[in-house]
Amino acid sequence: MDKTVRRIEQITNVAVIVAFFIFAGVLGARLYQGRHPAGPSVGDVLPALSGYSWQSSSRTIILVLRKGCHFCDDSMPFYRKLYQQTQTGHISAKMVAVFPDSADDVGEVLRTQSLPIAAISRVSPATVKVVGTPTLILVDKNRRVEQAWVGQQNSAGENSILKELGGR
Repeated sequence: MDKTVRRIEQITNVAVIVAFFIFAGVLGARLYQGRHPAGPSVGDVLPALSGYSWQSSSRTIILVLRKGCHFCDDSMPFYRKLYQQTQTGHISAKMVAVFPDSADDVGEVLRTQSLPIAAISRVSPATVKVVGTPTLILVDKNRRVEQAWVGQQNSAGENSILKELGGR
């Protein structure tokens, strides 16, 4: 009988240890998922931004960028493509960049990247509910978020954004 009791205790101890590791793994996975940068949610209303009139277009594409962000730099060819499509009328929206950096730094980034869009400097990304850059936000004229994309996009993501915006 002593052997049986000891065996049950061993099995119970192993089961408790396995349950602990499963619990720790699930908890760790949930915490890790919570650390991914998130953008504003669809339906959120963004605050007014000094120097930009939301009523100037039925839709606005906001690029939340920062100087020195290599993901932002690597995304510039796609942003230039978006800009070209707004200019040709394939995408019906205005584009504006929002940076936490100084006006001089913002001008330098947009000039060197050949992206001639309006920009607002010295705006914390948190002001527009952004945690990570780059983030692209589609907003209506009432400042309501229609869609948001966080991070540098792969070609499938870029194509999805173009489709969503009505581009080619």
